[in-house]
Amino acid sequence: METTISSPSSSAIIIQTLTFILYIAILIGGIYLIRSIKSIKKRLDKLENEK
Repeated sequence: METTISSPSSSAIIIQTLTFILYIAILIGGIYLIRSIKSIKKRLDKLENEK
């Protein structure tokens, strides 16, 4: 415990890495969400055209 507290630089690197991973995860999630919404809209349009 004392070793991690005495070296704040390592904890800062860990925090930066976590925020970077989180940012990438949000970015990928956003792209996936947009793609899924577009595909759902296309399916709805096809169903409406078939009626």
